[in-house]
Amino acid sequence: MRTAFFSKPSVHAMARVSGFAYLAYSILGVFITMGPSDQIWGEVTAASLSAYSTTDVLLYRTGLLAETGMYLFVMISAAAMYSYLRHVGPGLAAIGGYCRLAESIIGAAFIIFAYAALAILTRPDLITDLPDETRYALIKLFLHLKGYSIFFLLIIMSAGALMYYVLFFKSRFIPRWLSVWGIFTYTVVGMGSIAIILFPALTQWIMYIFLPGALFEFVVGFWLLFGGINTSAWDQIQRATPTDTPQTN
Repeated sequence: MRTAFFSKPSVHAMARVSGFAYLAYSILGVFITMGPSDQIWGEVTAASLSAYSTTDVLLYRTGLLAETGMYLFVMISAAAMYSYLRHVGPGLAAIGGYCRLAESIIGAAFIIFAYAALAILTRPDLITDLPDETRYALIKLFLHLKGYSIFFLLIIMSAGALMYYVLFFKSRFIPRWLSVWGIFTYTVVGMGSIAIILFPALTQWIMYIFLPGALFEFVVGFWLLFGGINTSAWDQIQRATPTDTPQTN
């Protein structure tokens, strides 16, 4: 038995939800990557762990909240896309959805790593009897785990996104040139992440690998938010797929 289709207003609403969430997590990602939230670590040295300002601590906490919001919007966007792409290919849509869910769960662990570094810096009472050199080494370790492990997450993210854009290409819900751009983008991100894991020196080229992907996410986010999906393509998929239950609203 196949599940019933959404009505056109419902599928347009879900498309716009996915577009809004896409834009939201892209904007938050830019703030996390290029914003001032990590400025605190430029002031901290092993010789003076107290050399930080309360303003920078507040900015860093803001960055942690932004990262939490980013992964929340990733889940919202993935769930909204799944709601209409499952009618095109249930298997691929499920794989894509689970990969994006795993991305968010792993991302939550990165937030914990980031907060652990902050706690070591600002709450020395939590780990007493440790010299400053050891505390500083622990901070560097947690920051390294957060910063480098992101490439493992990006492989999973790229796999999930590829499933979705293959379905977009098949369905014509969005223009095929945009679907091809998405397939290319996430292939490059996934392969680039694998290359950086194997050859860490390539990290210096990271902006060349990921900036085109960031541009794509803004474009497709705007497209889905303001344009929705192609209703003619939706009608064609609906006619080609028999259902055993009445259409829902």
